[in-house]
Amino acid sequence: MKAFDMMSRRRGLAFALTVLLAASLLLSACGDGREPVSTQEPTQEPALEATAEPTPGLTPESTPEPTPVPVLSPEEYEARGFQASEDGLYWKLEEGTLTVGGVGAMGDYLPTEQQSPWYGERMEIRALVIEEGVTSIGAAAFKACVGLSSAELPEGLLSIGNGAFSGCESLKTVKLPKSLVSIDRMAFSDCRSLRSAELPEGLTFLGGHAFSSCRSLTAVKIPAGIPELPAFCFAFCEQLTAAELPEGITTIKDAAFWGCASLTTVNLPEGLAAIGDGAFSGCGSLTALRLPKSLAFIGGGAFCKCPQLRELEIAEGNEYFRLADAVLFSADGTALVYYPLWKEDTNYTVPAGVKTIGCEAFRACDKLTAVELPEGLEVISREAFSGCSGLTALELPTSLTDIEQKAFYHCDGLERLALPEGLRSLGKGAFASCADLTAAELPASLPAIDEGAFQDCASLTTVTLPEGLTAIGGKAFSNCGSLSALTLPTSLATIGEGAFSDCPLLRELELAEGNEHFLLADGVLFTADGTELVSYPLWKEDTSYSVPDGVTTICGAAFRSCANLKAVALPASLTTIGDQAFYGCEGLAEASFAGTQEQWEAISVGEGNEALLTLISFGDD
Repeated sequence: MKAFDMMSRRRGLAFALTVLLAASLLLSACGDGREPVSTQEPTQEPALEATAEPTPGLTPESTPEPTPVPVLSPEEYEARGFQASEDGLYWKLEEGTLTVGGVGAMGDYLPTEQQSPWYGERMEIRALVIEEGVTSIGAAAFKACVGLSSAELPEGLLSIGNGAFSGCESLKTVKLPKSLVSIDRMAFSDCRSLRSAELPEGLTFLGGHAFSSCRSLTAVKIPAGIPELPAFCFAFCEQLTAAELPEGITTIKDAAFWGCASLTTVNLPEGLAAIGDGAFSGCGSLTALRLPKSLAFIGGGAFCKCPQLRELEIAEGNEYFRLADAVLFSADGTALVYYPLWKEDTNYTVPAGVKTIGCEAFRACDKLTAVELPEGLEVISREAFSGCSGLTALELPTSLTDIEQKAFYHCDGLERLALPEGLRSLGKGAFASCADLTAAELPASLPAIDEGAFQDCASLTTVTLPEGLTAIGGKAFSNCGSLSALTLPTSLATIGEGAFSDCPLLRELELAEGNEHFLLADGVLFTADGTELVSYPLWKEDTSYSVPDGVTTICGAAFRSCANLKAVALPASLTTIGDQAFYGCEGLAEASFAGTQEQWEAISVGEGNEALLTLISFGDD
């Protein structure tokens, strides 16, 4: 229901507007003796709870004066073959055409909870006609009407709700009325056949994902009343070739044009202040962009995977950015923002003075084999070198303090790694999937290894864990198939779930003398008090195992992929089994629990343990 909360908030003002419109209609209706349409709210609860917050972009000042339209009585609608809906509107489906009439705002719907009255017949709908008098289209009103090919919307329509036409994959044409002021999030998402959508000049609000995955859309012109282009608004519009943005737009939000592979032309007007993360990522046909004087912020990966973007220019007078040999920097030279994918150089020297390599700055630059980093560099940001598969030479400066999430993800050419003293953080997946990495030496200054930092490093054989290290995150070394030995330092106090899962050769897992937080018993790793079983080694060939009495928790992924294990006995002390604790134990055929069935049912069992649950027997059987 959360996906549609925003649209439900419009109901208070929308109803007020309905009353105004209906009032003008009442005058007309009373003049010719016809029974007026009721202006009372529906007696039953609406699909979503109304609030006083108006429709985004819809204000009394922006709302046009209502135009009187003929008012029909319920009996007249019934005579025309219409059915009444809970929101006070009427509808009929005849020979594939769905017609919706009446006066006021359409209700909001949820396909899995509060369905539209025509939802059960949605597969039969080929055309949609909404008559004058309807002021809004509700959330998810026509979602997944996969055969709908055309929609006729009336003048006087003010808003189109959250996901209203989402998944109408046959919809080819829709003419948006001049009265429209608001298109909410996902309104036309995944309308794969939609070829054109002329946005009216009076539009003041456009929601996130509004036209995402409209794969046949070829061009778009944003009206002057739109102050910001929302996240993922036109993402994955694969045939979109041109986008015209108005003077006055201040922000292009995250991933607004992500994956628009055919986009060749887009203007960035003066007044634009910010371009969000991944805004033009994957626009493989984009050849030129001019950054306006007003532009002050560029998010991570804004131009990532744009191999043809050879003409990146900065307007004269811009005080926030500068270009040097086609590489984009902050004006003061302390941040490297973007290294162009089209450059053929195999070596690059980051200039002195750079303190931060920006998010996704070198992402997918697979021609680079060596990058020289300057002393003074402090931060390598998220995914900065992700996908630089040709990178083989990397010397990290002693000034470096932070390596962020997936900074070197899939740098398959890296073979050895020495992290400098002074490094304070190693982010999630920082060196994950570095296929050729064989050795990693970590500094004493590093207090923690984050989740998945070396996950899927298939060639990793040697890792030095320093004294001072206090925590190893979940899956930090998961699926390191060549790792054979690891010594856990005295300082180590925390090991995340599955830190060493799927490591079949890790036969020499040792604890440094004096470690007071863990213990090893026959190769099995426990917390020092014996209450948590942390990891059962994949290399063990035993076909059965009895979890010791006193164990209360089997940690997540503890027995993951232990294919040799055929039988397991669980103690009555057990209270928790973590996620995927027994996932992939394909040989497991017997599982017993020393306690009663009532005790077993009180145990918290995480996801991914279905095989165990089907086998369990009890001590009182």
